[in-house]
Amino acid sequence: MNKKTSIAALIESLLFYATNKLFLSDEDALLARNNLLALFLLDEPEEESNVLAELQSEILTPLVDLAIEAGLAKAEERLLLKAK
Repeated sequence: MNKKTSIAALIESLLFYATNKLFLSDEDALLARNNLLALFLLDEPEEESNVLAELQSEILTPLVDLAIEAGLAKAEERLLLKAK
C-alpha cells in the first residue's frame, strides 16, 4: 500500500467515524471527502470504510504522519493539520 492509498484509506476511516460518532450527514461527508482529497492532493477516494477505528491513535495521528512524510506539511504544522 503506497502513501496515497494509505492517506485515502485513513480519510475514509475518518469519515466513517464522523458519520457514526459525530452524526455527520451524508451530504456533509461528501463535502468533507472532497475537501480532504484536495488538501492531500489526491485525485480519487479509496473504498469506503466500515470499520470504526479510534479517532486519535488510529486515524488522525497516522494521517498527519503520512502527510508530513509525503511533504504535504511540515512537522511544526502537526497540530494545525489535525484541526483542519
